[in-house]
Amino acid sequence: MTRSFLSLLFLTWFLLVPVRAIETSGGYVTTPPTVSNWNSGWPTVGKTGWDYVGQINGGASAVYLGYGWVLTARHVGSGDFTLNGVTYPLVTGSEHYLTNSDGTADLTLFQISTSPALNPLTLSQAPPTAFFDTPPGSQDVMIGYGGGQGETWGTGSVSFIDQLQQPQGLPYISNDFLVLYGSYTFSLGSFNNTATLVGGDSGGGNFIYNTQTHDWELAGINEVVGTGTVEGQDFNYSGMVQLSTYAAQINALVNPPASDSPTLPVPGLLVMACLLLWAASRSLGKSARHG
Repeated sequence: MTRSFLSLLFLTWFLLVPVRAIETSGGYVTTPPTVSNWNSGWPTVGKTGWDYVGQINGGASAVYLGYGWVLTARHVGSGDFTLNGVTYPLVTGSEHYLTNSDGTADLTLFQISTSPALNPLTLSQAPPTAFFDTPPGSQDVMIGYGGGQGETWGTGSVSFIDQLQQPQGLPYISNDFLVLYGSYTFSLGSFNNTATLVGGDSGGGNFIYNTQTHDWELAGINEVVGTGTVEGQDFNYSGMVQLSTYAAQINALVNPPASDSPTLPVPGLLVMACLLLWAASRSLGKSARHG
């Protein structure tokens, strides 16, 4: 899609609001996703992205990244994090706010006092494929909380990639990807997305399957919903902060603590010390005989 067409499209955004809970065809799916490859390609055996998305601040969402770090939308804020029925207290003062060249991104990264038994998620290092660049676009699995429904999910094909600015005086400008809601026929083809974010679901996770590595990656964080117009058609969309833009900043912070470095138990250390002493004595004996 040409830059001029993108500019025309994104001048039409309005009614951006925080989001909450994934609505699918007018209802909510509260059981784990049942999409192709969903049960493979995860860092923790027997766990999926469903197990990494939790609740924060009484209704909004956040995603556990690993090593005691949690990621959410900045307009949600940090706080105690509830995941799989367990509440993990916030480490006060641990917040980090991510940025880009055009402003402060709508992302907050913070630590919790203890770590869930989950290996770190893989972050997308490249943007998803958008429908308006290469149909049909990447399939996005959206997960979040809200509306009194508990954890919910839905899917949609990624439609556009661009920057969005948070409304209501919030100073956040983020690189986003957008998922249109509904059935559309454009010059490039047709699609039908049945899921949308609805009021307050900010901070939830968006997962896209990497067909090259055969792994699921965390590709986005739920941010906004809005309305636009393209090719004479009005549409509703969900906007997600695109994490490939911020992966380097996140990875620079989310590192395993020194205490997580692999260590040998004391008996193993004693055996290793004895072996080293034995090897040294043999070496000295050979030197004495041949000196």
